[in-house]
Parts: sequence; C-alpha cells; structure tokens
Amino acid sequence: VLLASRGGRPILPMAWSASRCRVFASWDRLVLPLPFCRIWFAYGEPLDVPAGLRGEEAEKYRLLLESRLNRLYDRVWERAGGPHDPGPEEIGERGGRKRMDKGQEL
Repeated sequence: VLLASRGGRPILPMAWSASRCRVFASWDRLVLPLPFCRIWFAYGEPLDVPAGLRGEEAEKYRLLLESRLNRLYDRVWERAGGPHDPGPEEIGERGGRKRMDKGQEL
C-alpha cells in the first residue's frame, strides 16, 4: 500500500485456484498446482491509493485491500470445487505423506 502511495499507481488485486493441487505445511501454505489441472484466475477492481499515506490512513487502505483479496480468493476457490483450507499435516500408514487432491495439505 505504501509503495502504491509513493509510486502513484493503483493496486490490482489478483487470486488464482486449481482443480487439483498440493498445499505444503509451510509458514505460507504454498500451493502447487498438479499437472493437467484446471486453473482459474481472477482480478478485482484496481485500488487507487492516495499519495502521501501515513499511519491510520495506510492501515485503512491495507484493510480494504485485504478484504478485496479475501473475496477474490473465496470466489476462485469456490470455482475449483471448494475452499483451499489447509488443515493439519496428514501422514500415511507407513509414516510417509499421503497423496492429496483438491486443496488438501501435503
């Protein structure tokens, strides 16, 4: 938000989803689309950020951007067959990781 404010450029919120993917048990829940899956991509309305933002004003635009990104995220993952909801790591019978589909965690 501060970079957009200083650069005088709008922020274009974007999100994507995949019909089949792996979600890694990392700090950012990295999502890896699997080969031959279908991918959906969506972008929202550009967010114009005024120049010279500071403090509470910057936070207001950050929250607005977060809200728009969350709506896009929900919309594209619904299209893929349900939300990508990373739960606890699943372990197979032999101690290895299970094969997961449709947004389940690896």
